[in-house]
Amino acid sequence: MSGGMAGGKRGPWGAFGFVLALAGLFLALPVGVVAVRSLLGAAGGGAGFGAYAEAFRGGALPEALLNSVLAAGLAAAIATPVGFALAYAVRCTRLPRWARGGLSAVTVLPMLLPTITYGFAIVYAFGRQGLVTRLLGWQPFDIYGLGGLTLGYVIYVLPTAFLLIRNAMDYVDRRYGTVARLMGDPPWRAFAQTVLRPLAGPLAAAFVQSFFLAFTDFGVPASVGGTYKTVAGLLYERMLGSLPDFGVGAAIAVCMLLPSVFGFLLLRRLERAEVRYDRPADDLPPPPCVARDVFAGTVGALSVALTLTVFCTVAIVPFMEAWPYAMVPTWRHVADVFADPGLRTVCGNSLVAALGTAALCTLLAYAAALVTVRSALPRACKNLVGAAATVSGCVPGMVLGIAFLLVFSGTPLSHTLALVILCNTLHFLNTPYLMMKGALEKLNARWETTGMLMGDTWLKTVWRVVTPNARGALVAVFCYCFVNAMVTVSAVIFVAGARSAVITSKIKELQHFARFDDIFVLSLLILVVNLLATALCRLATRRRAHY
Repeated sequence: MSGGMAGGKRGPWGAFGFVLALAGLFLALPVGVVAVRSLLGAAGGGAGFGAYAEAFRGGALPEALLNSVLAAGLAAAIATPVGFALAYAVRCTRLPRWARGGLSAVTVLPMLLPTITYGFAIVYAFGRQGLVTRLLGWQPFDIYGLGGLTLGYVIYVLPTAFLLIRNAMDYVDRRYGTVARLMGDPPWRAFAQTVLRPLAGPLAAAFVQSFFLAFTDFGVPASVGGTYKTVAGLLYERMLGSLPDFGVGAAIAVCMLLPSVFGFLLLRRLERAEVRYDRPADDLPPPPCVARDVFAGTVGALSVALTLTVFCTVAIVPFMEAWPYAMVPTWRHVADVFADPGLRTVCGNSLVAALGTAALCTLLAYAAALVTVRSALPRACKNLVGAAATVSGCVPGMVLGIAFLLVFSGTPLSHTLALVILCNTLHFLNTPYLMMKGALEKLNARWETTGMLMGDTWLKTVWRVVTPNARGALVAVFCYCFVNAMVTVSAVIFVAGARSAVITSKIKELQHFARFDDIFVLSLLILVVNLLATALCRLATRRRAHY
């Protein structure tokens, strides 16, 4: 029994040390170095706030910050109500099941492609020779600048807003709406009191999340930003431009980090203030309402049409000889990509990086969740692990990438796939940890005590009992990390080197040579791989559920 108790203590402490070591070495240390580097001054200057003064001199940074806030605010203001309308159409209408399923699938489709692809797709859809422009006979709007940025950001953040609101709608009890109608309340008042009011917290969270996702994104500005300065584009220019200045770049990174920290704390505040329900609402069919279904179906159809219009260009352009001048179907561009040894290596690197990220991030998130939920460690230790696992949510990918660039340049890890995997793991850790924590909280809390009484160590109980019952959540986390590792661009552009380049960093490089056919072929490859990975993960989860 004493051996089991000793093993029961070693296991949680080992997981505790594993989480803190990785979070300390590859998150806290790099971000701290960025903060210190920003105080060491601009190039040629002394220590102090000279880098910040240089960053704000000339008005470039204030202009970029205001532009980013405007574009991100517009995108969030559009994506939140549209996401609500789409979630309402899926959960609270009598649209056919195939229509609701198709609407959900198309809405989350952009999550399977890198954001930099959205911008190029917008160019080929709404540019002067774009697909939509040729069909209309005139260009709907100027794609370079605020218009293109806003559209790209909306496409990027809409899936997140939709999922947040749709999941919250699972807990909205439709019986209250029936009671309100029976009591004679006008339709608008019943809707406001029984739908909008319970969703006030999730709607606010969707807006905040959408805003800061757009504010910190680099992919869309890199493709359609044009001369419209954004803080992400300015940060890239300072760090990897023709005349890099790491001091000023670090100062800009801190300026990007501070709003993100505020947004992260605000989201946590909204989560604590949100009304909690013990279980999902009864799945009662909504009452018949033709006007409601027509309106929701129209909004859904318009959203699906816009998304498919943008992404159809990705599927059409690379199979044309030379868009838009030689509209002859061809497989030449696809063959050229797979015939290029460099591009084949990039594709292999992406798969290795995605699999490595998914494995390490799942392991790290699982260890952190086990410590905070399934161990008997002191509360202070649990809080420390929880903070280490969630703080990554407030560090933008570009800031983390710059931190890795400053800390690991010149070391054996520099420009290796191992560093790409570590960077991605710490970048994505927050959401996988919360997913695993939520799953483990639902399992029987007495398994570890029973295992200890039977002589099993904590690790044996986790391996034999907890892990099999948490398999569905582990598969979901693995899939989430894999997909995000395939599409991320903001962090890896600073970390990947010539031999460790992944598809998204290669896309940024191909942009300089205007090789858009290759870009779309690589983007389609990412989409196919992510669709296959998602299908396999769903199949594994479904088989486990049936078993």
